[in-house]
Amino acid sequence: MKNCGKYEDNLNLIGPIIREKRKEKKMSLESLSAKLLLLGVNIPVTSLHRIENKFKAS
Repeated sequence: MKNCGKYEDNLNLIGPIIREKRKEKKMSLESLSAKLLLLGVNIPVTSLHRIENKFKAS
């Protein structure tokens, strides 16, 4: 079963929003990862980087 779809030929809708909000708050990927960990959400820096930069449709 395919559980992902494209929106306007884009597979990654949240990545650019995360990057924009992180930069507005002048946070690094490391500080965002640390803050998420304090909230009980373990997303490593490398994963955040992938979310922000990859998964674009070709």
